[in-house]
Amino acid sequence: MTLEKKQIIRKKIIERYFLDLNFRIENFNSTRKRMDVYLSSDFNVFELINPDENKLSDIISDLLDSSGTHAQGDLFLREFLTVANIKKTNTSNYKVVREDATTYICHSNRRIDITIDMATCGIGIENKPWALDQEDQVRDYQEHLNRKYNGNFVLVYMSGDGSDPTSIEEEFKKHLLNQKKLIIFKYPDELIKWLRRCKKECESEKYRWFLRDFIQYVETHFSYNVF
Repeated sequence: MTLEKKQIIRKKIIERYFLDLNFRIENFNSTRKRMDVYLSSDFNVFELINPDENKLSDIISDLLDSSGTHAQGDLFLREFLTVANIKKTNTSNYKVVREDATTYICHSNRRIDITIDMATCGIGIENKPWALDQEDQVRDYQEHLNRKYNGNFVLVYMSGDGSDPTSIEEEFKKHLLNQKKLIIFKYPDELIKWLRRCKKECESEKYRWFLRDFIQYVETHFSYNVF
């Protein structure tokens, strides 16, 4: 068989493949359009809300709160501790505080996005889906939590693109990471894992749909920093 004939056959095979692919795509889109009357597969409540950093912190805070609107008690907190690899503690009595003032340090005008107060220990959460750190921000939060809980604390840094905090010295950051006093909780990784575990264990069908939309929103809008 000549080279020219082989090229003609190869071209026909490729053309047939793409014709078949186009047919399948058209068939899929047609079927999806019919089914969407019942499924509304393109709808996602988070795309309508278009949440900013504060709204995302509100949602995460409500998830962690045993008295949150999800009505699942401390279930989501326990799943959070598992994914963040934080030593299990008694979750029967705790308080979730939004915008917790750093009253234990000189810079008392700072606010930690979320604090989980367990009386004898505390977990601070700094939520950074998009914004950059302010000067000495994480260092100040660490110092505040350390003083408030007598060293029995964890600072969780929620990173939208998977990056580490920049407002703390590199060596001190490594020290805190080694001591498990600082945990990097990445949106494209740990946050999605946590939400999936919450969705799996949640007993409320209504709230499971909310979590499904939240997961889809995070998967669509957040990815690792490639730079």
